[in-house]
Amino acid sequence: MTYEPFGGKGMKITIDAVNRDGVKSIYSLSLRIATPNAWRPAIGS
Repeated sequence: MTYEPFGGKGMKITIDAVNRDGVKSIYSLSLRIATPNAWRPAIGS
């Protein structure tokens, strides 16, 4: 799992995994702060 900046007020989380059968999967989610106290999903793939 990695974290990196996204835009001016967010972060991108990437999960890179391999299951027991050797199948690789990658999930990425980018989040931005919509208000000071709330996270809102911006992009998911």
